[in-house]
Amino acid sequence: MTSTRPRSKPERDYLFVYGTLRRGVGHEMNTVLERYGEPVGRGRIPGILYDVGRYPGAVKTTATRAFVRGDVYLLRDADRALKVLDRYEGWDEKKPRSGEFRRSRAVVDLGSGKTVKAWIYLYNRPTGGLPRIRSGDYLAGSSRVSRALDKRTR
Repeated sequence: MTSTRPRSKPERDYLFVYGTLRRGVGHEMNTVLERYGEPVGRGRIPGILYDVGRYPGAVKTTATRAFVRGDVYLLRDADRALKVLDRYEGWDEKKPRSGEFRRSRAVVDLGSGKTVKAWIYLYNRPTGGLPRIRSGDYLAGSSRVSRALDKRTR
């Protein structure tokens, strides 16, 4: 006997990026997002952003009123995009505790009451001693990025 229930629409795959993959940074991995996704806009998640060195690390939390700000992409080919990005971020779902980042889903606030559920790479290490990016915005809160962007525009 077959089910007569209508099939639900497949969930759309979104990706929330908050660091070196953001538009305007000019990182070589942006080509993956250009090839397999399209920008939706800016968004934010409840959490804290840390300066890990050459890149940031985000930690989700609802224990504070802080937000991590970033860009949202709709992935046209999520399987291919995430395969490449998983490798770049060091995520292996078979060894979830081993990587510096872990891929997870988060509800992203797009503003005006709109939200999407998006993939995000969250920092997967202890944060003690890491400087916090208080603005929650890597592009605004990191002198490394600011200097890199200044050099590119010269």
